[in-house]
Amino acid sequence: SLQAELLSPCSLVQWYQGSDVDWEVMLQEIWERGGEGIVIKYTDVAYLEGQRRAHTWYKLKMEDTFDVVVMDYTEGQGKFLNMAGALEYGQYINGELQYLGRVAGMDNETRLDIYNNFDPNWRGAVIEVEAAGRDKNSLALIEPRFIRMRYDKTPEECVL
Repeated sequence: SLQAELLSPCSLVQWYQGSDVDWEVMLQEIWERGGEGIVIKYTDVAYLEGQRRAHTWYKLKMEDTFDVVVMDYTEGQGKFLNMAGALEYGQYINGELQYLGRVAGMDNETRLDIYNNFDPNWRGAVIEVEAAGRDKNSLALIEPRFIRMRYDKTPEECVL
């Protein structure tokens, strides 16, 4: 079949149909073999180039969480004007806090709090970030998203 021809060259691509698949086990196996995740779609929905696949295609990815130190923020633009756009974060490497990247994903209330109260509340704070992994060269987190403040951690505990 065409499907078998297209998928056969890659051992990481597999075709499953039905509801008896244990997605968590499969996702873990894919992660261990170097894969990024799983794409799930309804079999009766055609692929239409250039159109969003909301509610018909789903991506499952392995995620991990990281505790990082807030170093600064960027000002928001567009719908986030007069709010924080992203937080700049880092971790301690060899005893020194090193900038590693930016993270967004905060709700508007949090963005406003960062914008209005950055120095007393946010600079030097520890936050939890969810990401798809870490870039091997720059050490930056891949697709990071803000999860929450970590009041139970000190910045010095955020060690790479």
